[in-house]
Amino acid sequence: TAVSKLTDVSSAVGGLTLNLTTVSGTVPKQTSTSTQSNNGPPTGGSAGGFNGPRSVNFTSVAVSGVDPSSSDLGAITSDELTSGTWFTSTTKRQAILDVNYASTKNKQVGDTIKLSGKTYTVVGIAKTPVGGSSSDVYIDLTQLQKLAGDSGKINTLYVRATTASAVAAVSKRISSTISGASVTTSASLAKQMTGTLSSAKSLTSKLGFVLEA
Repeated sequence: TAVSKLTDVSSAVGGLTLNLTTVSGTVPKQTSTSTQSNNGPPTGGSAGGFNGPRSVNFTSVAVSGVDPSSSDLGAITSDELTSGTWFTSTTKRQAILDVNYASTKNKQVGDTIKLSGKTYTVVGIAKTPVGGSSSDVYIDLTQLQKLAGDSGKINTLYVRATTASAVAAVSKRISSTISGASVTTSASLAKQMTGTLSSAKSLTSKLGFVLEA
């Protein structure tokens, strides 16, 4: 990509984050009634209505597509794993779950989940990235693109600078290279972040990252 060729860029990897919404349940049949007067045609009574309560459920899952070959750069990295393993295959449907989502859904490594009718095996559980926001589920980027019908498309680019001191310059180069790009550095995330000293210390290892959302 154009970004990966910029000065002081060590590596770059694309990502895609989407909300997959599933609609389930049934909608009651619509009914209509009419009445007829003595001197005229039928007239509408309760014209159109639903017979019985509605039973439609909407569930939304935040899903991020990651490059399985990049375990140290992306929406999630192998460092965030609390149990299980990183993706082991690019052909099988595998998923890594956020620890909070896994707890809510009572899912563990080895269980399965369904996304858009496809079954995925849970291979890992991960904590929320330090200084960032987490998705509920992480799967292979190409598989998510196919599910969304957006083959080859990304909406986030993760970039690592060669050194921490080069981050600001790389951020400016990305902004000038990609029109309308929104660039967030891990340094700016650190300023917004509150937490323990250990959390702040963990973040310093990511100062080579530039995130574009």
